[in-house]
Amino acid sequence: MSREGITVVLVRHADPAATPDADPRRWPLSAEGRVAAEALHERLPSGLWVSSTETKARETLELAARGAVPVLQDEGFSEVRREAEPFGEHFQAGRFAWVDGRIDERHAGWETQQEAADRFEDAIDRHAAQATEGVLVVGTHGMVLTAWLVLVARRLAPEHATRFWADLRLPDVFEVR
Repeated sequence: MSREGITVVLVRHADPAATPDADPRRWPLSAEGRVAAEALHERLPSGLWVSSTETKARETLELAARGAVPVLQDEGFSEVRREAEPFGEHFQAGRFAWVDGRIDERHAGWETQQEAADRFEDAIDRHAAQATEGVLVVGTHGMVLTAWLVLVARRLAPEHATRFWADLRLPDVFEVR
């Protein structure tokens, strides 16, 4: 990262109320997810708070903020762009393969890892200059943040990406200086 003195706090969204018949970008948080998001309040620093435009990420930051800070939105922090959400018994396998860089027919219409990571980086660049107290809090998603950590921030070795993604919690918080 070329932004000297900026701390980026990555917040993976809390547990969504996922259903196969709804657009995943509009999934709200589950009841458990709402409680977990509110509990983030004490863990997150003051600064500029910007969320993905997806409902689950926006709600996570808004509940964590408890009205103390405004939450902006930026499409650049949204999850990997894909034509359809794989849902069902084997949906995780396609996600694991994408994170691991094993792209195949399951990923037709999906954004590449590099495209996702570059989009995420561009969003950070858009907001870093306004980061109050040198802190940018980003409400985001697991696959895109993993791609960014590997390919742009270089904070995660490619061979560890799949294990990192698998170990992410709903919600989870990471700090990158």
